[in-house]
Amino acid sequence: MRNTRIVRLAALGVMLGAVPVSRLAGQDDSSDAAFVRPSVDALYTRIHFAGDDGRMDAPGVGARVMWRGPTLFDAASRVSHVDLGLFASYTPKRALARNLDATTYHLGLAADVRPFATPLGARLDPFASLGLGVLSTHVANAQFRAPSPLFRDSQSAFTLSPGVGARLAILPALGFQADVRDIVTFIDGTRHNPSWSAGMRVNF
Repeated sequence: MRNTRIVRLAALGVMLGAVPVSRLAGQDDSSDAAFVRPSVDALYTRIHFAGDDGRMDAPGVGARVMWRGPTLFDAASRVSHVDLGLFASYTPKRALARNLDATTYHLGLAADVRPFATPLGARLDPFASLGLGVLSTHVANAQFRAPSPLFRDSQSAFTLSPGVGARLAILPALGFQADVRDIVTFIDGTRHNPSWSAGMRVNF
């Protein structure tokens, strides 16, 4: 587990180190200005899984790779306010309840809708979000009386994840991001699993 954390931190360092200083300072690199660049979010996440005896907290890490509407569509169109991309999160093995150790992976597609054409005060950029994905749980031993159907055994569940959040620009290509979401699953009924995340966004 320790090695996994070290690898992930090293990867994040490489990602940030690969960003040219000119990009972080907002200077245009004319040699590749036409290239469609993504934004990358590196996040700390925390999922509160709904259990029969209360919430089960699972901290972890996450990442998103998003493309802004103006880079994909006509900047004058309505969809220019929509960001599209991929998301992933991972919570390492931990005791979620008595005799229940579990690891989770959450992968899928994400869409963010920004209500304003430009950030408020040139810095604050709120958004509403919707994710469609698959949540995979890995349980060491099958649970006859698991606190949630997600953890009776290792399985995968379709998820619908609405949320809201905001980004605060620190530099033109670097900002802080935070959001709250409801990871909804549909195994043996509907379960609402609140989550939140916070971290940094780098605009390449």
